[in-house]
Amino acid sequence: MNDTNEKVNGTILLNADDCLLLRDMDERLVSYNIEMTEITGGTFWKEYTPGQIAGTEEFPPLTNLEDVTAMGELMQYYPPIDLSNERLRELAKKLGPAWIRVSGTWATKTYYDFDGSANGKVPDGYASVLTREQWTAFWIL
Repeated sequence: MNDTNEKVNGTILLNADDCLLLRDMDERLVSYNIEMTEITGGTFWKEYTPGQIAGTEEFPPLTNLEDVTAMGELMQYYPPIDLSNERLRELAKKLGPAWIRVSGTWATKTYYDFDGSANGKVPDGYASVLTREQWTAFWIL
């Protein structure tokens, strides 16, 4: 860690302007994934506890192997990411140009409500709603 990066409450804050170039890559090969739930909000994998990371705390037993999105003991609610956040947008620009893929198991349970017909309510059979505004905000990163 160089001198311009900080460690605050156990989290390393990176200064993207001071990162060293490790390798030049063809920009056609640079890509990353964003989970659909990060855009729509909803349940997603719980963060590990410090005890689980240290190996001193057990992980909860799995109860529903047929549907990973229904494993309540391993899930928690997260609000949607604020894609208008200027800091997030600046960091994303430093990753580009890049291919960004929005996907994941949760994408198959997402209702794409680009015409507003769901009025913010999740239809039966779906777990979340993706609005035109959320999708458009993502693509103007």
